[in-house]
Amino acid sequence: MTDPKSTLSQLHRNLNILREREAKYGGNTPLELINQIDDHLKAIRLTEQILNDEISEVEWREALSTLLLAINNGQVVNIMIPKTQPPGRKVIADYLQQMVVRVRAEQSEEMPDKSEMLQRLWHQAFYVRRYGQVGVPSQLLDDVLQRYLDRNRPKGAIRDAVMFLAGAGVGKTPALNHILTVVADKSIDYYRTGESSYKHKLIPLLIPLAELRPGQDLLPLVRIAFNRDASKNITLDEAQALLEEYECLLLFDDLDKLTLAAHNGGITLIRQFMDNYSEARYVISCRLNTFNYQLGPMDAFVLDELSNDQVKEVLGNRYNEQMSRSASQLMSNRAMLKIIIEKDIIDEKNWSRGTLLRSMIHYQLDLMPNEQEEGDIDREVVEVMLEKLAYQMQCEHANSYSEQQLMQFISEYLKTWHEPFTWRQVTNFLRNTGIMLRDDYRRWHFCTRSTQAYFTAAAVVQDSSLLNTVLENVSDFWWREPLEILVSLIDEPLKLLFELLDRNVIVTAHCLQFVSPPIDQSIIKAVIDAIIEQMRYEQAAGREQLLKLLLEIGYLPSKNLLWQMLHREQKSLVIMAIANALTHPKLYENEDEFVYSDEYEKFEIDPKLEKVITKWRHYITTQDKKKKAEIEKNLVDFLKKSHEKVQGLAAIALGFIGTDSARKALLQQLHQPDVKDFAAWCVVEALTQMKQLEVEEAAIKLYKHPQQSISQRTRAIYLLGNVGGGFSDTPDILFEALNDSDAEIRGYAARAVGRLGLVNSQGKLEERLERPDRETNSWALRRFIEALGKVGTLESIHVLERYLHHEQLRTRRRTREAISEIQRRFETYL
Repeated sequence: MTDPKSTLSQLHRNLNILREREAKYGGNTPLELINQIDDHLKAIRLTEQILNDEISEVEWREALSTLLLAINNGQVVNIMIPKTQPPGRKVIADYLQQMVVRVRAEQSEEMPDKSEMLQRLWHQAFYVRRYGQVGVPSQLLDDVLQRYLDRNRPKGAIRDAVMFLAGAGVGKTPALNHILTVVADKSIDYYRTGESSYKHKLIPLLIPLAELRPGQDLLPLVRIAFNRDASKNITLDEAQALLEEYECLLLFDDLDKLTLAAHNGGITLIRQFMDNYSEARYVISCRLNTFNYQLGPMDAFVLDELSNDQVKEVLGNRYNEQMSRSASQLMSNRAMLKIIIEKDIIDEKNWSRGTLLRSMIHYQLDLMPNEQEEGDIDREVVEVMLEKLAYQMQCEHANSYSEQQLMQFISEYLKTWHEPFTWRQVTNFLRNTGIMLRDDYRRWHFCTRSTQAYFTAAAVVQDSSLLNTVLENVSDFWWREPLEILVSLIDEPLKLLFELLDRNVIVTAHCLQFVSPPIDQSIIKAVIDAIIEQMRYEQAAGREQLLKLLLEIGYLPSKNLLWQMLHREQKSLVIMAIANALTHPKLYENEDEFVYSDEYEKFEIDPKLEKVITKWRHYITTQDKKKKAEIEKNLVDFLKKSHEKVQGLAAIALGFIGTDSARKALLQQLHQPDVKDFAAWCVVEALTQMKQLEVEEAAIKLYKHPQQSISQRTRAIYLLGNVGGGFSDTPDILFEALNDSDAEIRGYAARAVGRLGLVNSQGKLEERLERPDRETNSWALRRFIEALGKVGTLESIHVLERYLHHEQLRTRRRTREAISEIQRRFETYL
C-alpha cells in the first residue's frame, strides 16, 4: 500500500461492488456485508487524510490493517465475489411439487364441501380476449398461455412479457395461481429426471407486488416465493443464480398497487428488474382501469368474466333464465357470484354490487366469537369507524396505514365518541373478523381493495357532504371503484348520474353498469345520447375511446348510425372501433334493449364494405376451421384487390383474427410502396393488435430501409410506439426520430417514448422543449409535452411551465395535464 492514490481508486471500485450486493437485499443486508461497507468507508477517509498530509504513512498502514479489506501482499486488490451456484434440480423439483400441493389445498379449503355450486365455480375455466377487442370470441387462457410460453424468443429481444387485465372480483389472482400450477405440472418431470427430452423447463414463481416495500428490490420476494415451498431454503445470491441459470416464469400479481403514491418509483424498479433479468419470462396482472402501458407496450389480454353458460353450469337448476340484466352482470363476476351462493340469495332480485358487499361485510363482523374479550364491542360503532377510516385513507391515496397511524386514528375516534374501548381491543377485533389485516411490517390494510372501496362509498351515503370530494375526483382512477359501489348503494341514482354526466361522460357510462336495479331507460338513453353528441367534438383518439366504452358496457348505437360513421370516418383508429361495434353480437340480438340513437336517415351501404363485415361476423360465429380459413382467404383478397376503404376494413378484420397467416398478409402489405394512405394506416392499426416481436422487428426494418418514403417512416414510428419495447434498436430509432425534419415523425416519436416509458428520454424531451427554436408544429409540440408528462420528474415541471401561457388552448390544457400527472406520480403520503 505504498501508493495511496491507486489504493483510493481501488477502494472506491470495491465499495461500488459491495453497494451493488447491498442493493439486492432490499433492506435485509447481512451484518457481515454492512461491516465490509463501513470498513471501506473508513479506509477511504483514512486514505484521503494521508493524501492531504493529515496523518503519516505509518498511522495509515496501521489503521488499514485493522479493517475488513481485500489485501494481498500489502496491496488492496479487487474484491472477488465467489460465483454462487443455483439450487439443484432436486431442490427445484421439491419446490414445484410442494407448491402445487399447497396452492390446490388452499383453493380446496376456500370451497366448503357442503356447496356443490362453489365447487363448480372453483373449476370454471378462464377465458381471455386481447386488450382493446370487444365482441370477438374469447380464447381459453390455457391456449394463449401455451402459445406464449412455447414459442421461441426472436433474436435480439430484450424482454418477453404478457399482461392480464381484469376488473375487481373477476379473478386475476386465481388465474395466476392456475398458471402457476399448470406450468409446474409440465416442468416437474424434467427436474425430477434431468432428461433433455422434456421440453418444459420453466420454473414458475408467483410474486405478490403488494408485498413490495418502497425502495425494496424484487430479489427478496423471489427468494421468499421459492422458500415458501422449498425443501431447502435459498439465499439471495442463490435466488439471483436461479434467475440467471434457469428458465424462470415470474408471475407479478397486482401491478396496479405500484401505481399508488406510496410506491413512488415502483414501476421504474419493475422495469429495471425485467431488464436485468431479460431471459426470464413474465406474466403480469393489473386492474383494467389503471392500466396505462406502465411497463411499455406488451401483449395484453383482458380476463373475461363468467359467461352465461358458465353461470348456468355453476347454479344448475337454480339458474333463472328470466333474470334481469343487472343480476346477470353481477353473477358473471366470480367474487360477487361467490357471495350470492354463500348467502343463498340466488332467487332475490334487487341486490346490487354494493348491497352484496354490505351483506358480506356484515357477515364477517358477525363471525366474531362472543367468548373473547372483544366480543362486547358494538359492531355498529366499528362499522361507522371503518367508514371514516376508509374515506380518510381514500382521500390520502393510501391502501395501508402503519400501526402508529391506525392507533392515532382509532384513539381519536374513541375519544370523540366517548367509547369505553382501547385502540388495541378494536384492532384485535378487526383482525379476528378478517376485515383488516396486519403484515410483517406492522402495516394495516383492509382485507381487499373492494372492502376499502365499500366503506368509502358507505361513508358518502351516510354523509352527503362528502360527495363533493368524490365529484371533484371523478376523473381519478383511484376513486373509480368507490364510485361504482356508490351508485349501487344509493336509492335514487338519477341525480348522481346527471351530476357525473356534467363532469365526465366516460365515467358516467362506466357507472351505468353498477346502478341498482331496476334502471330507468331514460337515464340510459340520456347517457348514450350524450356520448354520441360528445363524439362530434372529439379528435380521433377521443372518438375511438368513446366507441370502445359503448362496446364495453353493451349499450350500442344503431346499425344505421354505425354504418354512416363507417362511411364518413377517415381515421383508421376510429374505423377499427366502428367495425368492432358492427360485428358485436349484441347489435343483432335484441335491438330494442341494446340500441340507441336511431334518429338518422337511412342511406345506401357500400356492398363491399357490408360483405367484409358479414364475413367478419361469420368468422366470429362459426366453429368450422375450414370455413374460418376460407373467410380469412377472402379477407386477404379484399386486402389486396379492392378500393382503399374496403382494403382498410379488411386489414382491420385480419388484425382482429390475429392468426399467423393473417399477420403474414398484413406484414407483406406493410412494405408495399403503392398502397394508398388510408389503407396503409389501417394495416398499421391492424398490426397494433398483434404485439408479437415479429411485428416490432418489421417496423424497425421498415424505418431503416433506405428507400422508404416519409409516410412509410411515419407509420413505422407509429407502429413502434404501439408494439415496441422488445428490441434494443427501438429506443435508438425513436431518439433519432425526435429530431427528424418531418413534424409528424417527431410527434409520433415523442408519443412513442412517452408510451413506452423510456425514462432516459427525459433529457432529450426537455432539451427539445427548451430550445430557442422551439417546436413550431402545435400538434407535435403537444406530443412532446404529453411525453414529458409520462417520463418526467418534478424537475421537469419548470420546463413545462413556460407553455402554460401558450397561445393555443389545447396546448395549455395538455401542459396542465402533464404537470398534474408528474405531481401525482411523485406525491408522497404519510
